[in-house]
Amino acid sequence: MIAYLEIPYLFSLLERRRNPALVGRPILVSHRREVMDCSPEAVSAGLFPGMPLRHARLTLPEAAVCEYQPDHYRDDLRAALDLCAQFALAVEPVSALANAAFLDLPGPGERPLEDARELAARLRRTSGLASKAGLATSKLVARIVSRPMENALVWVPPGASRTSSRRSPSPVSGRCRRSSWNA
Repeated sequence: MIAYLEIPYLFSLLERRRNPALVGRPILVSHRREVMDCSPEAVSAGLFPGMPLRHARLTLPEAAVCEYQPDHYRDDLRAALDLCAQFALAVEPVSALANAAFLDLPGPGERPLEDARELAARLRRTSGLASKAGLATSKLVARIVSRPMENALVWVPPGASRTSSRRSPSPVSGRCRRSSWNA
């Protein structure tokens, strides 16, 4: 089974952890004049990742703007990926410093649903970060079913998705080594 695990608002929550004065305020994490991540407060005001920073500042002038600083997030991301590696046969980060990864969990005879639940619970306990996950037989379906939920696990049992029979499920690409995670 393939799991798509995402930690929503990751960079804004890590900025808030570094600077407690930001608690309760809308936060924008920017990179190259674009909103890379925003806090739940900013999202509820209509802001979203990918929008121009100038437009976001005009829309919500009281938002705190933090510059994206990969070095500040690296240890937290590495800890999350290390935890994922304890549950998965393979871990594939979506990008070098992303808030999401694909996990190759044990097959149907094993306990992929229970493992995904335990992973989410342990991630919350150890780091204080909530996650959401989609669990399916393909990467695409796993990512799609994770989208509408927050702090949830959505499971699509084998055979329940209407993927084309001509295409096989996309496996997670090999076991990634910690040294190649760049996080």
